[in-house]
Amino acid sequence: MSDVPDDPTPPLPPEGASKAAWRHWARARRRALADADPRRASEHAVAEHLRAWTPWRQARVALVYLAFGSELDPLAAGLRPGSHGGEAGGDSGGDSGGDSAGTAPPPLPLLVTTRTPASGGLRVHALEPAALERHPLGFLQPRGDAPVVALDTIDVVLVPGLCFDRGGARLGYGRGYYDRLLPLLPLHVVTVGVVHDALVVPRVPREPHDALVRFLVSESGVRATSA
Repeated sequence: MSDVPDDPTPPLPPEGASKAAWRHWARARRRALADADPRRASEHAVAEHLRAWTPWRQARVALVYLAFGSELDPLAAGLRPGSHGGEAGGDSGGDSGGDSAGTAPPPLPLLVTTRTPASGGLRVHALEPAALERHPLGFLQPRGDAPVVALDTIDVVLVPGLCFDRGGARLGYGRGYYDRLLPLLPLHVVTVGVVHDALVVPRVPREPHDALVRFLVSESGVRATSA
C-alpha cells in the first residue's frame, strides 16, 4: 500500500487517493482528536443536538451503535435507555421552572442496536445494557438470545464511520456491514452519520455499493447532506 503515508498525523489525502489512504488519515485524525480530549465535550454536544432535533424527538425506535475505541459515543452523554438527557442515574437537573413541576421530560426513542454474527449481515436487537457480550474484536453487542427487532419499526439510525463527506458518503472499516444494512431499511428511515466536524471532508472515495446517509450530526449541529 505505497499510497498510505507513514506520518502518524498525515495531511488530507490527495484527490484520487485510495480508501486505504483515507482510512489511515481518518484513524490518525480521530486519535489526535481523542488525545486532545475534546471527545467528551463533542459527545455532549452531539447528544444535545439530537435531543433538540425533531426527527429524533418524534422517533419511536432509534437504531444506535455501541461506540468502540475513539468513536464518538452519544450514549455516553445521556442518549441511553432510562435517561432523559441528564447524568446517569438522575434527571437533567436544569431549571425547569415552577410552572412545569410534575411534567415528565419527553421520552427518548426506544433504542436498539446491531449484533455482528459469525457470518452474514448485521442483525438488529433490543438494546438491553444488562444483556450485552463482548465480540472477539472487542466491542459490545447484544447476546444472540436478545429480542430481534423488525427493520420496518425503525425511524432513525445513528451511523458510525471513520469520516463522512458532504454528500453523505461514509468511510467505514472496510467490512461493508452498514452498506448492506442501510439499503434494507424502509424509505422513511432517517439516517444520521455521527462524526467530528474535523472529519467531514469534501469527498471520500465511493463505490456503487456504498450507502449514503441523509444527515450528519457533529459538535456544530445537524446538517443535511446532498444524498
